[in-house]
Amino acid sequence: MSGFPALHDATLHERGLTGSSLIDAAGRICLPYDVVREPELPRGLRPLAEIRTTLCAREHAFRLPDGDGPVHLLNGMGVALGDAIVGLSVLAALQAQAPRRPVVLHPARHAPASVQQLLGLAAACEVQPLPLLASDIPDDAALIDLGDFAYWPHFGHLAMHDFFASALGVDDLQEATRRNAWLSSLELPPLPAEWRQKPFVLFAPLSSSPLRTLSPGLQFALVELASTHYGLPVLGFTEIAHPGYHCVAEHSRDTSQFLSWIRAARVLVSTDSAAVHAAAGFSVPTLAGFTCIAPALRVAGYPRCTALDLRRPELDGLHFSEEPALVSLAEDAWGQTIAAGLPWPAIPDRDD
Repeated sequence: MSGFPALHDATLHERGLTGSSLIDAAGRICLPYDVVREPELPRGLRPLAEIRTTLCAREHAFRLPDGDGPVHLLNGMGVALGDAIVGLSVLAALQAQAPRRPVVLHPARHAPASVQQLLGLAAACEVQPLPLLASDIPDDAALIDLGDFAYWPHFGHLAMHDFFASALGVDDLQEATRRNAWLSSLELPPLPAEWRQKPFVLFAPLSSSPLRTLSPGLQFALVELASTHYGLPVLGFTEIAHPGYHCVAEHSRDTSQFLSWIRAARVLVSTDSAAVHAAAGFSVPTLAGFTCIAPALRVAGYPRCTALDLRRPELDGLHFSEEPALVSLAEDAWGQTIAAGLPWPAIPDRDD
């Protein structure tokens, strides 16, 4: 389906059909993220709010209304693994706020497998992927619309946990919520035998955006520096030709295995990626670089994360770009920071 998303996305934007959930002529609720990934746009698309009352923080702040009816979350909890980790943290706060109300998540049909697997691991509530008929949602349900939330203006101006608290109508967040502590309760598979008792540095240089993905040269440089500083082998999920590095991608084929590696690491070195949010949940010391957004908006509640602010004016606030000049600017920012010396986080004792 190469080419469909860009074409359809422009069409939806021109018709004012971005920023919230949609409904088609057949009465099915769907998401902009999904419809642009189909060969043809559904007929009769219009904003869901035109025919059904929704709670949408993009339009107005709200608190979950009183009642015993179920809570349905459209686009819960997004289409990026890091967003889903944080969103599920705040979802637990919502469930504590309304413990007798069942919650149903309606993720995107085309949500990446990593996100779908995380929802299965969390087992926080019932999951029904979109699209679905609007008539299948009970009349007494509270319908929270998170459609297209990554493009809401305040997604780039609020700390992530505060954003989700606003989006879900949650009043207050505990410290454990802000560091994704729910991850520590997951049952995860063991590591391969050779690494179960051996300390290692975990390296995560990739992300969903070229602006946040480290080039091969930067990857090699950081592996060299990390292995020298810590005196430990460096593990990761991509091939890097360094004698102190080991690629363990074949043992990280799903989200549960990915989380197992993060949980076992003595320290994480990462770009701005889902690995940073997972490491906070397991209290793993982390060095993370942020080229496009203020670190406080991503890691304010992560006490063991040492954040590098690598932003330049041309990059600040961008979610995605493949523009070579901007990618080069992000790489230069990393290079200059590496040359100046990195503030490597200390590795505490295991019982610390």
